[in-house]
Amino acid sequence: AIAPKDNATAHTQYVAYLRGSVYLAQERYEEAISCLDKSLKLLPKEEEKPHLHMLSLKASAYFYQQSYEESLAIFQQILAATPNDANALYNIACCYSRLSQVVYGIDSLAKALEQGEASLQEQAQKDEDLAARRSHPDYSQIVNYNN
Repeated sequence: AIAPKDNATAHTQYVAYLRGSVYLAQERYEEAISCLDKSLKLLPKEEEKPHLHMLSLKASAYFYQQSYEESLAIFQQILAATPNDANALYNIACCYSRLSQVVYGIDSLAKALEQGEASLQEQAQKDEDLAARRSHPDYSQIVNYNN
């Protein structure tokens, strides 16, 4: 769990996580990344689920500030730990699209839509982060696969 245990380090870790989450919501991305880094350093390694959640928040902060390479690297790290994570796969496709690397990530988009919920397919049809990807010949077939 992300909630603190009975020690000062856990409390500091939890406060840094909360601040990072708030800064992300406030679009204060550098501050969010700094707080999430602090929280990640203090989080025990065996706490995999909270660790991956904080990495996802950090990757999102990088993405929103248009640091797509950094975001991509973190989402790939998440995917290495959880190979069937539809959100990580989808976000990898979005990063590649924003990097104008249309060919890369098409498999990630296909896997994300296969494993994700119907709402993910609806999102892919409208998502501006995938605009560059729409020119790929397989895009329409992939997005409409499970409809």
